[in-house]
Amino acid sequence: MNSLNRKMLLIQLITHVSAMLTIVVLTIVFIPANFESYFSGQWIFSSSVVHYLDYFIPIVSVGFVICFSMAAGHDDIQGGRSKGSFFAVIQGALVFLLSAVIVYTLLLLLLLPVAEQNRLDAEYRSDFIADRVEEGQAALERQDYATAEEAANAILDLVPRHNEGREIFRQVQERRPRSSSDSGGEEPEPRLPLDLSYGEILDRARQYYAEEDYFSAVFYSRLALGPDESRDEPEARRILSDSLRQISRLNLDDRESDAQELYSQKTRGAKEYNEGNYLDSYYTFQAILQSHPGDPDAATYLEYLEPEVREISFFIDEIARAAQGDLRRHVFLQVPGEAGDDPDTLNPRDYRRFIAAEQMMRSTTGMYFINLEYLVVDRDGGVKEHLKAPRAKLRGNYLITHAIDRENPQRSYKPRYIVRGDVIFRSPAGSDANVDEHVIRMALDNDELWSVSPGTAFYDDVNLFQLFALSRIYPEYGRNPDFPRAEILDRILLPFSLINLSILVIIMSWRGRSRYLSGPPVYTWIFVPVIPVFSLGLFELYRLVFRNMLNSVLILFGFIPAMISLVVLQTLLFILILFFIAGQRLE
Repeated sequence: MNSLNRKMLLIQLITHVSAMLTIVVLTIVFIPANFESYFSGQWIFSSSVVHYLDYFIPIVSVGFVICFSMAAGHDDIQGGRSKGSFFAVIQGALVFLLSAVIVYTLLLLLLLPVAEQNRLDAEYRSDFIADRVEEGQAALERQDYATAEEAANAILDLVPRHNEGREIFRQVQERRPRSSSDSGGEEPEPRLPLDLSYGEILDRARQYYAEEDYFSAVFYSRLALGPDESRDEPEARRILSDSLRQISRLNLDDRESDAQELYSQKTRGAKEYNEGNYLDSYYTFQAILQSHPGDPDAATYLEYLEPEVREISFFIDEIARAAQGDLRRHVFLQVPGEAGDDPDTLNPRDYRRFIAAEQMMRSTTGMYFINLEYLVVDRDGGVKEHLKAPRAKLRGNYLITHAIDRENPQRSYKPRYIVRGDVIFRSPAGSDANVDEHVIRMALDNDELWSVSPGTAFYDDVNLFQLFALSRIYPEYGRNPDFPRAEILDRILLPFSLINLSILVIIMSWRGRSRYLSGPPVYTWIFVPVIPVFSLGLFELYRLVFRNMLNSVLILFGFIPAMISLVVLQTLLFILILFFIAGQRLE
């Protein structure tokens, strides 16, 4: 390795390290105001990586300018002249440049999307916490302690030592009136197995009758006889009649009154379950479990009920856990209709659906929305359906707009209908007969929905392969496929830009330096700070010209002609640069 190549490698190393340090310092200085400190490290690191890759080409150019214009000595120039070929002089630089192109391409493919996603995640989580702090403090002021506690839990799930979150939680515990059930109680027993057979139900009826727990005996004997007590089960009917006779003879004390109340609650909950009123039944048995921890009947029914409840609603605390996953903000999309939504009244092609949300979160249990808005318009722009839901969940092909508390039936988030028509197709999964007004059937793929709502307008968090997929599915969501296609062209343009611009900079720098018989005058070093500005300006001008040319071809003729134009133009420019190299004189 000759002295010029050693200088080039050293200067490039110093240039890249200096640039990275400068980027980190500037990122720290210009961190967004009121940014959550817990995520600041993630944001600074990821933003620095993103900016470094954005300026990678100008940074390489700066290194070449300093090396070939200012650092090359008299011996380097004389050595180049003795070789008789400018190509021989820059051979080491070309090998370095080829290696840089390979590394840069891999970084664009693999590192840039990950770094950008991490940066966006830090921003979204910081904004999420700020929103929950504001929500929690406002809830405290209006004495809505359940909402304040939900906000505090959401904050503390993300940042366990968050001061404002802990303060909101502390104030909730101090201010909220305590019910008798808050004082404690024994731990609930493990829930019993599901799918009790007739024999097991009858065994329980016998057992409770033998223990003189006549109310429970009545409950189980009626279960054995069926919802309308019409089954021909003599033993169950005998236990029922004997238990009722014993109850009629009782002079109820407090304990027996409690047993009667428990029996009444269980009977009501079972009836609600059999009639399909799953939410009412769920809260009935939740109340039983709170007043009688470990009650096996309530536990068993709740095992049955929770899947049914999840078909028509979801639990509020799911959102706090989802906030630890992927986050998006300010989502607005057209969503595809579903063929056969309602063949008697609707052709889905006659309508367009839109969803907008302040925040969208993705976890293993589904996709969640905060402040969702759903709109259906016809071909003439008339609004056919319009609703706003404070909380919503997309599970499979169903958008659920009713969020409930696990224990408190008075606390829930329901949608508000601004325009209510006939084209929202509400149907819980598994049964079109049991239609629920808070469930909207959608023709959505969760992964597709997530991917078509990129975190930035420039798709930095989407890799090249995903961009090709987006260009295919964008029309289904009312988005222009030319946007991801333009990003594809720009990504492919960058490695070409690195090659062509770097060689141009080397030629220009060498021509300027070779005119000096000795080192450049001292005053020329004061222009070193100008070199990055010059390199950045040259890069941005080059990129702007070619981006506009390619986008024009893309809009007028399509993606394939634009791709061909990119390759042809960059190849012609590279050939032209080779002619410059061949004609470059060393004297």
